[in-house]
Amino acid sequence: MTPNQDEVVDKVAEEVLNQIKEDESNHDSKEEKKQDNKPSYDELLDMLKRSQANLENFRKQTEKRIDDIREFAKRDVISKFIPVMDSFDLAHKEMPKDAPGQLGEVCTGIQMISDQLANTVNDLGVEIIDCTGKFDPTVHEALAKISNDKPEGTILAVFQPGFKLHGKVLRAARVQVSAGQK
Repeated sequence: MTPNQDEVVDKVAEEVLNQIKEDESNHDSKEEKKQDNKPSYDELLDMLKRSQANLENFRKQTEKRIDDIREFAKRDVISKFIPVMDSFDLAHKEMPKDAPGQLGEVCTGIQMISDQLANTVNDLGVEIIDCTGKFDPTVHEALAKISNDKPEGTILAVFQPGFKLHGKVLRAARVQVSAGQK
């Protein structure tokens, strides 16, 4: 190499060494900054506790939503069975009391199915609405109002029973109500 080339190589080598030293010092200062920005143990613990609380709240909300969906589905399915129960009640009212032979067996079978359906619905938490006493518009639906000697608002007859599920009305009882004396 010529002396001129040696000088250029030395200069380039010196510049590269300076650049390396500068990069190292920049890297060290970045590390120091990173260490300064690190959260403390207490901050990390607080973040962990908040995350756990958020997760627990989410879990509870999800369980409540699932319960609400189940309740809604249960109400919907039971509501579909109420007309079937009405049909069984009508069939039972029209059946002869002491039917002979096979007709008697059919009547007994219909009554057994009706009882089984009623027991199943009761096991699911369905209650029949009480229709004795005074008319209550929140659970009764007045289809007829007749004047007679009973006090006004007294339930005289039940056209269709009403049902509740966990205190909420599935179907109001359809009744005849006294209008009192005129």
